[in-house]
Amino acid sequence: MSQENVETVRRCVELFNRRDVEEVLELLDPDIELDLSRNIFNPDIYHGHAGIERWRNAVEDVWDDFHGTVEDIIDSDDKVVGHSRWEERGRRVGSR
Repeated sequence: MSQENVETVRRCVELFNRRDVEEVLELLDPDIELDLSRNIFNPDIYHGHAGIERWRNAVEDVWDDFHGTVEDIIDSDDKVVGHSRWEERGRRVGSR
């Protein structure tokens, strides 16, 4: 397992938790795919940097607090698959 890839995934989650998406995008491949199609709320597949920004905007529109913890990472040659746990607190209606 490439430790560099593992650390990049961990760093991305840490930066996202701090809402530093611009720095996250510097670490991500422009062709990234974030598959959240199995989500209950707003299932979708997000492509590229624009997709990650769209996901971040959707998160901020719905959740007052949203943060992740990396549970497991699998480095498979040219792909990294991560299992993470995300905790959130919903935004109250009219609070934004």
